[in-house]
Amino acid sequence: MVDYNKIIGKENSGVIIPGKDYDNIMTYLGYIKEARNFIYLIDRYFNHNSLDLLRKGLKENNSIEEIKIISGHDYMDNDFKDMFKKFTKQMKSDNKIKVEFRVLINKQDLFLIHDRYLLTKNKSYNFISSDTAARGQLSHITEVDDMANLFNELWKRGRDVKRDWSEIEKFLVN
Repeated sequence: MVDYNKIIGKENSGVIIPGKDYDNIMTYLGYIKEARNFIYLIDRYFNHNSLDLLRKGLKENNSIEEIKIISGHDYMDNDFKDMFKKFTKQMKSDNKIKVEFRVLINKQDLFLIHDRYLLTKNKSYNFISSDTAARGQLSHITEVDDMANLFNELWKRGRDVKRDWSEIEKFLVN
């Protein structure tokens, strides 16, 4: 049997360990709390849980001015859209944070990304999903080379959740 407690990451990496449910959530939140100036996320499966953890992490981070999220359409529905609108409104009102969300609808774009990425000032991470943290699936968060070019390219091709909802709706799974 594998002793998961002996699995450690290299410097600047977070480890998600089965059976360490609380610590795993704290690891995820720690990266959100430590982000500076902006948070850009690429997570094909961003969902309600992701939005909740993002909010929890932001409660202890007053340096964020902008959040941009790129996702697929797998977890998109009207409930998520409504929750996101409320989140956006509150972030703007309470914290002066501009929040945007784009959805990839092109299959080539969707298949391009598998891992999740977190970008912030001067750092990019191969990140985890909120569900990976919650389930305690063995995973590592690792600092990677700058992902800004990929993020910007995908951002241009994504559809805005607020402005382009009627187009996104055509791709939703019922």
